[in-house]
Amino acid sequence: MPSDSTQTEKYCMTYKNNGSASFDELRQKAEALLREKEVDTSGYSGDILELAHELQVHQTELEIQNEELRSAQQELSRLYREYEDLYEFAPCGYITLNPQGIITKCNISGVSLLGCARSNLKYRALSSFVSRQSQNDYFAALKRAGETEEQQSEELKLVRENKASLWVRCDICADQAEDGGVAQWRLTLMDITDRVLAQQGLQESKRELTAIYENAPLIMLVVDRCLEIRKVNRFTNRFFDLPTDSFTRKRIGEVFSCGHHEDHPRGCGFGPECEPCAIRKALSHTFETGKNTDQAQADLHIQAQGQGRDVSCLVSSSLINSNGETLALLTIVDITERVRTENKLRYASFHDSLTGLYNRNFFQEEIHRLQNDRDQKMGLILCDLNGMKFVNDTLGHAKGDEMIKRAAEILQKNFRASDIIARIGGDEFAVFVPVKDDNEAEELVQRLKRLAEENNRLDPTTPISLSIGYSVSKENSSDMDTLFREADHRMYRDKVQRQQSAHKVIVQTLTRALKFQDYINEDHCDRLQGLMDSLASSLGLSEEFIKNLHLLARYHDVGKLAVPDRILFKPGPLSSMERREMEQHTEVGSRIAQAIPEMADTADWILKHHEWWDGRGYPLGLSGRDIPLACRILAIVEAFDAMKSDRPYRKAMTREEAIAELRRCSGTRFDPDLVERFIWLLQNSDEDFP
Repeated sequence: MPSDSTQTEKYCMTYKNNGSASFDELRQKAEALLREKEVDTSGYSGDILELAHELQVHQTELEIQNEELRSAQQELSRLYREYEDLYEFAPCGYITLNPQGIITKCNISGVSLLGCARSNLKYRALSSFVSRQSQNDYFAALKRAGETEEQQSEELKLVRENKASLWVRCDICADQAEDGGVAQWRLTLMDITDRVLAQQGLQESKRELTAIYENAPLIMLVVDRCLEIRKVNRFTNRFFDLPTDSFTRKRIGEVFSCGHHEDHPRGCGFGPECEPCAIRKALSHTFETGKNTDQAQADLHIQAQGQGRDVSCLVSSSLINSNGETLALLTIVDITERVRTENKLRYASFHDSLTGLYNRNFFQEEIHRLQNDRDQKMGLILCDLNGMKFVNDTLGHAKGDEMIKRAAEILQKNFRASDIIARIGGDEFAVFVPVKDDNEAEELVQRLKRLAEENNRLDPTTPISLSIGYSVSKENSSDMDTLFREADHRMYRDKVQRQQSAHKVIVQTLTRALKFQDYINEDHCDRLQGLMDSLASSLGLSEEFIKNLHLLARYHDVGKLAVPDRILFKPGPLSSMERREMEQHTEVGSRIAQAIPEMADTADWILKHHEWWDGRGYPLGLSGRDIPLACRILAIVEAFDAMKSDRPYRKAMTREEAIAELRRCSGTRFDPDLVERFIWLLQNSDEDFP
């Protein structure tokens, strides 16, 4: 049999489990417990038994209640410990403030958030941890919580004791006092630093993207699926010189002034002519697949700033979401100048800058290409421009460049546009041309020679003499090396055969150029030669000397071929720089004469024929008898003939006036002895001088 105490505990537990809702239930339980006990009641009277029974019932009730109280206290202690643990170790900060805002209680998370030892929190106001920028928000939230008796929430920036900052969400509840004031504030702090920083970073990124969008030097448009424009950046406004409202809700084709934007009822991008459009392709691809289009190159004709423009550009598109609507960002980069530059560089890489013909690089590429082409018979014609060094050394490189360009023009005139004409060296040209046989190639060569001769006849100022060789590929053979060697061999053989004649052609052409530009006037030359013959004969000079005097009279101004026409035919006086350029014609003429065997003996005379007796001439500043006799004779005779001829600025002088002018310049410009002898001849000779 169980003990009394055990029975009591059993019924107490039963009571605890079932609950004691009323006194009757308590008594019933006590009596039930007593009935289970074996109590000896013999020897007691009825009253005593009734009293003893009541005492036993009360005692049992007290035991039950004591057990219930002990169990309740244990449960309360357990719950309190759980509450303390939950409060203390909660992942958020719990802080209690007195009515003055002083911290009275703070859990571990709160201490951690404030970054301060718990012992240092005593008597400190929470506001001392709130940053300046959040102070007003903090106090306003406290006030609202006290007035409304409702929880208030605010995002605050805290400054920890080590000066590090963090963001928290602060939920504030106010406990009301009996007098209607605030008994205390209960605050819950949640660390939201990561979220706030992420939001700030997102906002910063948004500001940066907005700044990039607005200020990027790109055409940027936000469009919908109907290709209607929703938004444009500032550069687009400037590029088209239109206000923003001129774009909104307009189709791209209308803004770009595309001629097909009204071809279809649905508008831009839906007509049959729109299918090749790079913009339409990019946007359709993006809307249909959700994938970006990256820098698709396109050529557009648009209306911008009141005029049509052909624009090379890069088109990109990507999806964006705006308020739940799917739109596309279209970006257009104007690369017109870059494409032009690339085209120029590409052109320059395969073309000769002086002539516009293909250059050696392109010619080599063609050799490699034709090496593998066995279906077409090809002819190779090589040309060498004769006399280039002579012209460069005498007339200057500018004249040499003119010869190269003229030779290129003759080649282009002789061949078709589809033929490959290249300048492969300084004065060398090559032509690839489809031909049937050697006879056709020979005909092309002969026609080229006739064109060169015609050029020299029509424009002798730029003489052209070509040494030409050719070769024709054999059947089913495209050995370019063999073809080139054969053509080069023939060209060299032609050059050797034509060496003397080519030299003569250039001299003859230059002579015709002198006449062509009126540097040599036959009547003037004849008069000069007659006067010089008389003066030279009176001096007893040899026939060889007089023969060279004739050459000097005819070619002393040959160097003027190198002087620009703007200087030669300038109506007014020459500037100092122009005069220096004009005076160089004596040196150029001397170099020309040195290169021509027939004129070599006169080269020194041509150099010095503008020297003066008193040393004020050019180019060497010689004086007196240091000036060659032939130059002194020419100076007098040419001056006399010039004075006796009509000029645009004066009439011809009489003989007496010319003689007076010679005497006036005697001893300064002219040899005085020769002047007197020349005047004596004019006055006493039987010859009919002018």
